[in-house]
Amino acid sequence: MPKQQTSVPPAETTPSARNGRRSATRDRLSMQEAANFLMADVDAVADLLAAAGVPLARAGGATFVARRDLEDYRARDRAARREGVREITRLSIAAGLDDLDYAPLSDDRP
Repeated sequence: MPKQQTSVPPAETTPSARNGRRSATRDRLSMQEAANFLMADVDAVADLLAAAGVPLARAGGATFVARRDLEDYRARDRAARREGVREITRLSIAAGLDDLDYAPLSDDRP
């Protein structure tokens, strides 16, 4: 009879979990996990989050961030970036630098 596979939560598949150390829970992410989530460099993530006012926690020499706080940060950051692109587009159209019609591509449809 074939061996039945079981689903293992992602937190239990991290290197620290495999090495017997306690890993981040689903509610709390290490800086490496946060970097993966944000697709950013792990060395810059703690500074980036701290500068944005995202609360960080330290435990056992490691730094963690709450998943909800990280998701909120990413949503705010993406919204700010989208608005920046919209503003640049508006300015370039107003200056006559761009004659393409971006309305079909915009999320701002009436």
